[in-house]
Amino acid sequence: MHMIKYKRSHEDARLPSKANENDAGFDLWSVDDGNISYDKDGFIKYIEYGTGIHIEPMPYTFTMIYPRSSIRNKDISLANSVGIIDNGYRGELKVVFRPTKQVKDRNELSLYCKGERIAQIIPFRYSNEFYFVETKELNETSRGEGGFGSTGST
Repeated sequence: MHMIKYKRSHEDARLPSKANENDAGFDLWSVDDGNISYDKDGFIKYIEYGTGIHIEPMPYTFTMIYPRSSIRNKDISLANSVGIIDNGYRGELKVVFRPTKQVKDRNELSLYCKGERIAQIIPFRYSNEFYFVETKELNETSRGEGGFGSTGST
C-alpha cells in the first residue's frame, strides 16, 4: 500500500474514497456550489469547485484528476481534460469545468452542487530515472510519422 497524506481546509471536506475496493479512482466531493467566472461579454467562462482537500503524496507519486462518468448528465466538461497534480503541490485540490453551451445564467446549466462527487483522483507512481538525449536519427517503425487516426478507427 502507498500512503497519501491529506489535510482538510474546509469543515465539509470529505476524504477522497473509492465506491468499490477495486476502483481506479478516488471520488472527490465539492464543498461549494461552484464559483463562476464570466468572460467580458457576461457568458460563463468556467465553474471552479473547491474540495477542501490538500494532499502530500509519497515521493515519486503524482495524481491526476479525471471527470466522473456522471459528467454525461451535466452541461459541463473538465476544463483541462485531465488535471495533473505534481508531487510538490500543497494547495487545495480544485476542479474546474467549462460549460458545454454558451450561457450567462447558471440556472441554464446542469451543474454539480455542494456535497456531490464532482471528479475522481487517481494516483500514479513514476520513476525519476528518465532523461532526454538528442540524436540525428530515430529508429524506423511500422507506424512511422502517422499521426491522429493513422491506426484506423476500429
